[in-house]
Amino acid sequence: MSAALLAAQSLVVGSASGSQFAPYASGARRAIWVVGAQKIVPDLETALRRLRTYSLPREHQRLADLYGQSSFIGRILILEREAFPDRGTVILVRETIGFRSGTAGCGPAAAGRRATGRRPGAGVLASP
Repeated sequence: MSAALLAAQSLVVGSASGSQFAPYASGARRAIWVVGAQKIVPDLETALRRLRTYSLPREHQRLADLYGQSSFIGRILILEREAFPDRGTVILVRETIGFRSGTAGCGPAAAGRRATGRRPGAGVLASP
């Protein structure tokens, strides 16, 4: 799963199955996203292009290396506004979070990946 943060305060998330969208969209009482500042893009068009041309090829390669399978974007979630005040928090950090040097392995999602050997239902946000 990949995502981008729009300068206009929207979050765009791409996923093959969308199975992890529920907590992003509304299922979790509290959602905290840790976002590398490099993931901020100016508009929706750029966010979608980033998902398809940056994140997807890296996720495809990661899955091919680990499991011999491919990846694709089957679902896209766009979060534009939160219905419940204080439910969502975005923490911007200066370091690169997501794919680094062509491989995934940093950020909060990586901890679950290292522990289980597979990517959890959701990566925090898109790659650098």
